[in-house]
Amino acid sequence: MTEEGAITKLLQITEESYKYCKDFSSKRYTDIVAELTLSKRAEPNAMLISSLQEMGALVYESFYRELVSGHEWKKSVEPFIKECVRISWLMVDRDHPIYIKLSGKRGCEFDVDLYRYYLRRGQKMDYIVWPALFLHENGPLLSRGVAQPMAGK
Repeated sequence: MTEEGAITKLLQITEESYKYCKDFSSKRYTDIVAELTLSKRAEPNAMLISSLQEMGALVYESFYRELVSGHEWKKSVEPFIKECVRISWLMVDRDHPIYIKLSGKRGCEFDVDLYRYYLRRGQKMDYIVWPALFLHENGPLLSRGVAQPMAGK
């Protein structure tokens, strides 16, 4: 596997674990609120938040079973997957979830406000190495991502 291929696979795992945790958190929260209040409009309280925090291990098992178990590469990246899910769960298990800017489009303008250069400089995006993080969706930037621009111009 090429370096770019490995980076792309690891980024895919990172993004999939984030999306999975976000969806799982949202669904689980809605289910808990519905069970406790019979209304899906209730605000979170300490008991709900505590319950969501204890779900991290279950989320990993569910993610691994549904999205990872059939892949031949799973053993070599299992520690990475586990840590991605753990961190993703901590990011989404908040009143205002931390937001990951998912992969940009190849060929679009390289945004130096969102990304640092990986190995070379350039003006057009080739691929994302690591995503940019925001305090929440549409919130301030926490950390620029890393991206590889296209060779040439």
